[in-house]
Amino acid sequence: MKKLLASTALVGALLASSGAMAIESKSPIFGKAATSLTSIDQNKSTVGKGYYADYYGYYGYLYSYYAYYYAYYGYAYSNTNYYYYAYSYSSSATNYLYYAYYYSYYGI
Repeated sequence: MKKLLASTALVGALLASSGAMAIESKSPIFGKAATSLTSIDQNKSTVGKGYYADYYGYYGYLYSYYAYYYAYYGYAYSNTNYYYYAYSYSSSATNYLYYAYYYSYYGI
């Protein structure tokens, strides 16, 4: 119960502090790198770079969610089997997201 309460408090603190960064249109991340807002037309031009990019992107994010799920329950229940599944899904998510990037970059 204490672990659940601590993780809930941590997530709440992170969500509360993340709103401050959304206020500015540019916020420094690493050194001189900065994010910038994009328009709807720019967003439409970057989405839909091909069937394979969409396919691998979908499964990459899905497996990333599964990895988060199993890591959370592995921590909550102190169960190494959950951590193994989290590792496995995160590895798959990494591969799928790499392929999504590759196919979207080359427009295949």
